[in-house]
Amino acid sequence: MIRLYALALLCCVANAGSATEVDLEALESTLEQELDAMRERDGFPGAMAAFALPDGRVGSAAVGFADPQRGIAMRRDHRSMSGSVGKTFAAALAVALALEGRLDLDAQIATWLADEPWLERVPNAARLTPRTLLHHTGGLEDHYDLTGYWLRAVWRRLSGGADAYLDVREQIACLFDRKPLFPAGTDFAYTDTGYLLLGLILERAGDDSYYEQIRIRFLEPLGLSLTSPSDRRDLPGLVAGHQTTTRLLPERTTDDEGRLRVNPANEWTGGGLVTNPVDLVRWAKALYEGRAPGIPDPSILFDDPVRVRDGVAAGLGVFVEEDSPFGPVWGHGGWFPGYSSQMRYFPGHRIAVAVQVNRGQGTADREYAMAVAGLVTEALGK
Repeated sequence: MIRLYALALLCCVANAGSATEVDLEALESTLEQELDAMRERDGFPGAMAAFALPDGRVGSAAVGFADPQRGIAMRRDHRSMSGSVGKTFAAALAVALALEGRLDLDAQIATWLADEPWLERVPNAARLTPRTLLHHTGGLEDHYDLTGYWLRAVWRRLSGGADAYLDVREQIACLFDRKPLFPAGTDFAYTDTGYLLLGLILERAGDDSYYEQIRIRFLEPLGLSLTSPSDRRDLPGLVAGHQTTTRLLPERTTDDEGRLRVNPANEWTGGGLVTNPVDLVRWAKALYEGRAPGIPDPSILFDDPVRVRDGVAAGLGVFVEEDSPFGPVWGHGGWFPGYSSQMRYFPGHRIAVAVQVNRGQGTADREYAMAVAGLVTEALGK
């Protein structure tokens, strides 16, 4: 039944109409007006958005400021932090390796991590599998929710300088010897820590670094030239971030030279990318329409979806909203201090939309993505 559910959604792709009559420039102009209205209403510094039509054509718009303090206008080719949207690449790599027979999604994680002396200290270690990590069903807390993580992170910054950060094993260590939230595989709890564990497995299974694998498999073949690892503070083309929901950082999350005030290298497979809405809609179209290299049948992403809340389920690195004004919705959102991102695909219309705002949590949420989808479907005459 679950397999048929995923396939039924995929059938929408084959049944959608064409977009040959859409005036791309006119739709871009309408999108710009919509973004301006959002900015006027919500007061964020700037935004970028993009859409991909059924025929593959891509349009985009940018409004406001990439850096209001320096008077730099937002451009369509600026870049922003992906936040957890980057998890879609980690999940895609896991699926590609599984289809090649190099990764068993249902094997114990000790298959790859048995030589790590700390493994048995991870909650539910004996029952964790790559699939439970991908589904957020491992019963693991999120280290970002723990006071111990922030104390360690602040101390590392104070003692080591702006470039210092807790590496992947130090972040995982924040969970050592803690009680699991629930037995593995029995419930859902979102956790970045699980994706860090997954990253270690992906490097063992793929016999290469995570970033090199996604570069070779996805970024270069699909021409995603505006997407690259966020593995240092100085990221070319990055807009200035602004944060209003935390006292741990100043309002502006980049310094006067445009460098991030915190090192984003700690994100890794939990996010770990700097990107652009144009790349995100191209990625969504490729991934969910079976054109991502090594993933000819994307239905595997939707195998055994896990209920998150009414009407929303989690697949492998993808959230499925069963019903919206535009039918089923697939995709992921993301947040990084000073930045918000949304990537959504609508199988019933074969369109993808993405929005990135250079203000932190609370913006670029579902509402923005759905507003862009509304403009596109209206232009399609749907």
